[in-house]
Amino acid sequence: MPFKRTLWSLFDIHNETGNVWTHLLGFLLFLALTFYVMKLPPQPLAMGKQQLDTLWHSVQDRVHGVSDRLHHLHLPHSLGDLSANLHSLQESLHHGVDSLVHGVQEEVQAAAHLLSHGVHHLSDNVRSVLQQSLSDVLQWPVPRWPVYVFMGGAMICLFLSAMCHLFGCCAQHIAQLIWRFDYAGIAVLIVTSFYPPVYYSFMCERFWRVFYLVTTTIMGFGAVSVSLLDAFQRTEWRTFRASMFVCLGTYGAVPLLHAAWAHSDIAAIREATRYDMVMGALYLIGAFVYAARIPERWLPGRFDVWFHGHQIFHILIVLAALAHYRAVMVLLHWRDASGGCAAPVGVPLQEAAPHGGAIEQVWETLHQYALEYLGRHVAGGGAGGGGSGTAAGGGSGGGAAGGAAGAGMPSAGTVEL
Repeated sequence: MPFKRTLWSLFDIHNETGNVWTHLLGFLLFLALTFYVMKLPPQPLAMGKQQLDTLWHSVQDRVHGVSDRLHHLHLPHSLGDLSANLHSLQESLHHGVDSLVHGVQEEVQAAAHLLSHGVHHLSDNVRSVLQQSLSDVLQWPVPRWPVYVFMGGAMICLFLSAMCHLFGCCAQHIAQLIWRFDYAGIAVLIVTSFYPPVYYSFMCERFWRVFYLVTTTIMGFGAVSVSLLDAFQRTEWRTFRASMFVCLGTYGAVPLLHAAWAHSDIAAIREATRYDMVMGALYLIGAFVYAARIPERWLPGRFDVWFHGHQIFHILIVLAALAHYRAVMVLLHWRDASGGCAAPVGVPLQEAAPHGGAIEQVWETLHQYALEYLGRHVAGGGAGGGGSGTAAGGGSGGGAAGGAAGAGMPSAGTVEL
């Protein structure tokens, strides 16, 4: 059939019409969902006092190190110079009161300028230490590229499938080539489906995150190569090709089960796992219907155009991808609300504040914690707010709340996000 006539057959009624449109409409649906995710604002932070205390204790020792470097601000030196100069001016009182007052004013102004500069430098230094220490922990919003990888993979698979069913009967040499892309699209969907759950579930466990993403990607490249290269299209490679897809799909369950077991105390992980179980069930039912040729095997000729097994298989693939999309969004919202890795595992997130729980407020609260802690340390001469003493006091005081009191942090009622 000529290419142009094949293209126009998109709007004809034939036995491939349902196969084409089920996945073409699925492609358009995921394209619309991609734009929706791009416009979707991040989930507000839902961090309470317990989460903030945990963040503070994770960086308290490094903030304590700032107090040990206060001499770099030249504050003691400046105040010492001021005392010595005032003593010298006092001894020279006989030269005149006016000159004495003028000299005292100059010395006090110079010391005040140095003190103000030192305080601002200390504040900036503390803020820098906090941001550097928590850069890999406190993230808001979390990266969304894994979501876009999955959405892109779903669109590639659905679009290639629709085009293969549309042009598969155009010409023999085209049919021999184009069906390879159908299998390649399946491999792309399988691999990209792993990215969001692996990335968000193991966001705070770098080894497992990198391990699963790298190994899955390598297996995916192998499956795509098997699908496209001429050498693997011969009959003797048929078993190998089938085994590749089986291994790829089976291996994908490993990180999902790992996450469900390791983070079983997290409600978002459990909910996402349920959605992915629905996804797996839909894929298996679709594969069974397709392989068993249900229902056309029972009523030959009645389902040649509509509702044959291949169409049902296509519909179930789209529904399975939508179930996985829902699981991905659950994980994304959870990581946004918990500030990346900021919220302790197993601690329920607080209700988001009406004003949205801005990240700037979290940084400002931690900044105030640090300045109050340093103020107590300096006022106590290094004994009242020492790093090890405070940490120990926090531990004996009964967890994060005790440590908060020992570190001079605001009371629980003063922090609202």
